[in-house]
Amino acid sequence: MNDKATIWWLFNLWGRQVKIIGYLAIVIGVIFAVSALFMDVTVATSGGYRVNNLGLISSRQNYMIFGGFVAIAGIIIALVGDKLKASGTSVKCPYCAELINSEAVKCKHCGSDVTPSKIIANTDNTGASDRLADVNVKLIAGIAITVFAVIIVAIMFYRQ
Repeated sequence: MNDKATIWWLFNLWGRQVKIIGYLAIVIGVIFAVSALFMDVTVATSGGYRVNNLGLISSRQNYMIFGGFVAIAGIIIALVGDKLKASGTSVKCPYCAELINSEAVKCKHCGSDVTPSKIIANTDNTGASDRLADVNVKLIAGIAITVFAVIIVAIMFYRQ
């Protein structure tokens, strides 16, 4: 495998790995938050009673905050991670204006035949905005708010 093919393979592999890392972060964050809900924050006294321990309550709160942030970071990584690939080898299709590889002979979006070009047409500073154009920010914000709402509701029901 030559160097250019190796680099292209690594970029394609990078997109998949980022999504997997995002999914793993979601799972780890949810596990931390749920396990914190079931954490016993009481200690036994000499009279047989159980009283709340402020140190354990603080520890539970820290685990829940950590789990929530890791889960939200995982959601953002899973949704946006594959969009942040390098666009140095991308050109716009002359028929549908979608970004394709500069060495492509057929557009993956519209199926039309294109001529491979070594010239990068994407020389303006809109590369980042083109890559993130189809990212649904409302969906990401909605999922983040939903995660926080579920954690808050779980705390409220757990205390009763």
